[in-house]
Amino acid sequence: AKCNKDHLNDERDEIPKGASIAHHYIKKEKLVYVSFDIETAGESCGIVQVSAQIFRMVYRNGATESEIEEETFNKYVQPGKDAIWDEKACSIHGLSKDDDRIVNADEIDVVWKKFCEFIGRHIGRDQKGVLVAWNGQSCDLRWIYKLFQAPRSVLSLPVNLVFFMDPSVVIKHYASCKLNAKLSKIESYELGTVWKYT
Repeated sequence: AKCNKDHLNDERDEIPKGASIAHHYIKKEKLVYVSFDIETAGESCGIVQVSAQIFRMVYRNGATESEIEEETFNKYVQPGKDAIWDEKACSIHGLSKDDDRIVNADEIDVVWKKFCEFIGRHIGRDQKGVLVAWNGQSCDLRWIYKLFQAPRSVLSLPVNLVFFMDPSVVIKHYASCKLNAKLSKIESYELGTVWKYT
């Protein structure tokens, strides 16, 4: 997991060896997970969809359970009339520039503002959020970075969204993970395959 260190408090220094950098927030049930996905239509087009769902890990009777919140975020993005759509990227998600969901969509600055409002409704002031994105280290984070570094961009991550986790990296890296190939009969680390084992 990675984090935005500017938003952590001094408790970080007391993290037990081998524990998550979010250990104190997990222990106090103040960590909110944001399952996040971006769809793009290629390098010359950009983001065409932003989706997210909130879940929390809670402890009940000595066991950990996940609670999925009912409200989800799913907005399409109008990348601009001059955007060049990549056919290969479009074949993955099935969106095109003529799709009504794209034609009638807001531009990214409006969609991102709505996403930040969504996060604000679900992550309290005393809580921290972790952005969870499958293969996000190589894809979603790169696109988010592009958004924030664009000329004259006023977009940024919500301040309480401070951690990042890419489950595909965790599964491959930690041999003790039940989905790691050493402990399971998993055929590949593609999301659709891993999903069958969860």
